[in-house]
Amino acid sequence: MMVKEKRRFVIFIIISFFNLSSLFGLGVKEPQSEFERTAESPSGKYNYLLENKDASFILYIYEDKSLIFFDDQLYRRQDRFFITWHEECDILWLYSGDIGTYYFYFEKDKWNKGTFSDGRMKNIDIPIALKNAVPRLKNY
Repeated sequence: MMVKEKRRFVIFIIISFFNLSSLFGLGVKEPQSEFERTAESPSGKYNYLLENKDASFILYIYEDKSLIFFDDQLYRRQDRFFITWHEECDILWLYSGDIGTYYFYFEKDKWNKGTFSDGRMKNIDIPIALKNAVPRLKNY
């Protein structure tokens, strides 16, 4: 009887440790994203790629398999994170629960990065998928 109880106690301790470690961020967490890690733009001209780097993501944008943009910002995997192309144009939107909402767009022969706090991007709304994923953005 004592051996069974000791075994149960050890199993309980192990399970408790793993539950607490993920609660306090001690364990490795998967990214909390509802979107793919790579996807083609609406025009089919561009692709983005999120590359894992330690506990973060790095964003790359490609045209015909050639790297044309690299965002040097690291986006932490532990934060709420969503990325999607706009439904109607080649603007990439990224939401990070830690640092905010960004959009990436091609203008004047180069890719640029803007923040949502800069204002609406030339009357282009936030993508519906992002509004649905982040409820506080639904009013924009």
